[in-house]
Amino acid sequence: MLSRPCVVISPGQLNRVFRGLIICPITDARHRKHLGLGLIRVPAGEGGLHKDSFVISFQVRMIDKKRIIQSIGSFDGTIMNEISDTLKFVLGMRH
Repeated sequence: MLSRPCVVISPGQLNRVFRGLIICPITDARHRKHLGLGLIRVPAGEGGLHKDSFVISFQVRMIDKKRIIQSIGSFDGTIMNEISDTLKFVLGMRH
């Protein structure tokens, strides 16, 4: 099975109770020339990523915790706020 990085977006209190984690996948930026709607740019070095990448906020999904191979890092508050704001937009929760 192919593995790829992701960012866990479900809160810790849910993660402790449920078998699954709510995540957004991350892809590298080599094929993207510009930001698209729902993509959050993450520069190389942030969150343990080795390449410039994008969080794909419109591909929210739940995965079993068993699928997590390792933790490579975490994002700072600025990137997590941008992910949160984009998710609110993508999910139609922005007022």
